[in-house]
Amino acid sequence: MKNILCVHQGYELYGSDRMFMLSLKGFRKRYGDIHITVHLPVEGILSSKIIEEGLADEVIFSPMAVLRKSDFKKFNFSNVLRGLFILPKKVQFCNSFDLIYINSIVVFDYLLASRFSKSKCIVHIHEIVDGIIRSFFEKLLLFSKTNCIFVSQATKNAFTKLNKGQVVLNGIKGFDFKERAFSGEFKILQIGRINSMKGHDILLKALVALKSKYSLKVRIIGDVFDNQNHYKNEIYDLIKHNKLEGIVDIRGFSNFPSSDYEWADIVVIPSKKPESFGLVAIESMSVGSITLASKIGGLAEIFNDGESGFYFEPNNVDSLVTALEKVLNSNNLCKNIARKGNDLYEHMYTEEAYINRFQIALDDIC
Repeated sequence: MKNILCVHQGYELYGSDRMFMLSLKGFRKRYGDIHITVHLPVEGILSSKIIEEGLADEVIFSPMAVLRKSDFKKFNFSNVLRGLFILPKKVQFCNSFDLIYINSIVVFDYLLASRFSKSKCIVHIHEIVDGIIRSFFEKLLLFSKTNCIFVSQATKNAFTKLNKGQVVLNGIKGFDFKERAFSGEFKILQIGRINSMKGHDILLKALVALKSKYSLKVRIIGDVFDNQNHYKNEIYDLIKHNKLEGIVDIRGFSNFPSSDYEWADIVVIPSKKPESFGLVAIESMSVGSITLASKIGGLAEIFNDGESGFYFEPNNVDSLVTALEKVLNSNNLCKNIARKGNDLYEHMYTEEAYINRFQIALDDIC
């Protein structure tokens, strides 16, 4: 193994972007002195970090034929045509590498090219999709004959026609553990992309039921993708309508959210639709916050309910209120949960644990 091409459609530092960086570390640790080329769509904070940390020998930038959920909703398949048009050149390019690693199912041109390339190909699946979108990508993945890595069992189960593939649970370089008093004013954090599936409205509605009984402060960290500002506007409208201005503070996306995690007593992940995994949950456990998460998708696999965190029913305000009240009413319970959550992180979800699992998968595939 001499030359590896690693492809990623992102350029920020959200969950899959950071996991891409860890996978680069995994390749370097497994194969040593190899030449790693990274292909990204544009320059950004991700490429700066990759270069700064020496994770690749070469980083190239050019557009990719990416198929997002919004393209299906708008019947916009221009990137399908583009992928077909550039297919011969893409196959020729892929043939110059021993291994192609694609960090998402949405990179249509590379998945299509892998069917005709002589190089071995791995696709790392970070998405749970359903309906016609799932059917499309299942057919594309079967046609491409790539080797699949799934970030959770729930992700693997979502692709019912893909019989083969490795489940490699994510991990992260966590933050310093901090003991908390869990009394007085409780600080609640929601962090991540602002969109229709993340459930910001569920948290805000739960706050309405709790604000008269508890002293609460809430931070929402994150932003919309591209120009989808209507999602953020809906949150501002909910805050204003329910008179939550003195409680909720909305901040933009942070590349380095360690101080926000250290600030938070409770981290809430109120996802409405299945998450493939949920890095926020393990980041929360690493720092000693109490993790409250929707019991859905890959999130439901991360910890044991009532032992190292609490689950609540997705899209259910009353269920979230109940989970929050368990935490708000018992600081001794909180301290026990926080410690066990951190123990679970140290045992299962560290950067080293992920790289070891990733290397085992590589050995099986390659």
